[in-house]
Amino acid sequence: QPPEFYKFFPSLNPHEFLLFITALITIGLGSIPQQDVFQRVMSSRSERVAVYSSITAGFMYLTVALIPLILAIFAKVKYPELLKLDSQLMLPTLILEHTSTLTKVLFFGALLSAIMSTSSSAILAPSAILSENLLRPMFKNLSDRGFLWLTRFSVILISFISLLFALSGESIFHLVGDSSALSLVSLFVPLVAGLYFKGSNQYSAVVSMVSGFFVWAVLNYGFEYEFSLLAGLFVSLFAYLLTSLLSPILGKAQGMGKHKVD
Repeated sequence: QPPEFYKFFPSLNPHEFLLFITALITIGLGSIPQQDVFQRVMSSRSERVAVYSSITAGFMYLTVALIPLILAIFAKVKYPELLKLDSQLMLPTLILEHTSTLTKVLFFGALLSAIMSTSSSAILAPSAILSENLLRPMFKNLSDRGFLWLTRFSVILISFISLLFALSGESIFHLVGDSSALSLVSLFVPLVAGLYFKGSNQYSAVVSMVSGFFVWAVLNYGFEYEFSLLAGLFVSLFAYLLTSLLSPILGKAQGMGKHKVD
């Protein structure tokens, strides 16, 4: 293995340090606006439960989630040839070769359960947002039956889009990274600002989401820029602050214009 493979912290080299920060905030901050954290917090029965459950989940991320990572390192040392074929077969190969039948049943049963539960929630959550917050306002006097069909259509649409992403050829690691990056550059700044900034408004949130996503998508997919995530995040923050500062001025100017017309 290369000597830097087992090095956790980066050096003081600016390029390496920025890459480390990018990787750290992709999941660390990008998962906050997603259902991993935000949806669980919103479903808590009280603020106290939300706080302590989030802290407990954080410790579990650092303990339980480390188990497959450690096993993958063992498998990397034991079966280095798998890297040349498919690195995603490391953990299943380790389980198949060195565990009992009961352990195999428990492992693959838990794996299938995690995949199905994650897939269902990952499809239903955006489908509900799409049908309720984006599509429903377009239809006036929509009946309950019509809204049900609209939700079903949203589920089919999100499932089809998810299938296209799954068949794009990228690994699971890159797909998860892109999903967290998407929420980081578009949703993180409006969410945090809405919680702590009194001057928040819907226009600032929309401009922040659109500008951050646009910059990240162009730099990441168009130019393959290494720090497209940081660029999108800073543009999202700058756009939010600028729009928040200009909104009162534009609102007063619009109000004065209406007054003169009257």
